[in-house]
Amino acid sequence: MSELEKLNQYIANLSPEDKAKHLAKTKDNPQAIFDLVKKGDTVAIALAVENGFDVSIQNEKKQTPLHVAAEHDTQLIADVLTQEANDAPWQRDNQGKLPLDIARENGHHELGNKLEQITYPEQFLELNPDNERIAEYVRQSSSKAKDTEPVNFIVMKDKQIDRKR
Repeated sequence: MSELEKLNQYIANLSPEDKAKHLAKTKDNPQAIFDLVKKGDTVAIALAVENGFDVSIQNEKKQTPLHVAAEHDTQLIADVLTQEANDAPWQRDNQGKLPLDIARENGHHELGNKLEQITYPEQFLELNPDNERIAEYVRQSSSKAKDTEPVNFIVMKDKQIDRKR
């Protein structure tokens, strides 16, 4: 069972009162999501997302919660934020960086690899044709024009060359 499945099972077993307590953390202040990501409050974030929270919200640096998760290497939170297809993987912060760039710059390679699959889903669908999450991101990305070239393109290009060897 994946960590995301365990989290979803845990949330399913919460009492309505506990769910309401966690949901209250973002109800009156949507910007609180950024502190929740930094603190690692996965339950509150998952419940917010489950209840329609806009994961494309930006802070003063134009970062999304996914940028912050990439910076802090909170993989489970990144999984929660990308569980359903959305625009967050393609949003740039005020320095022009994608969440993928942030993960790579901070040396979070495993998370960077996951974000790469979501940011460039067409390249990975052939390798994982049964991965429904990647397929959904392919459908979403093909319906919108996106500027997805990473800021740190040289690293990505080298990685693609290594993959072909």
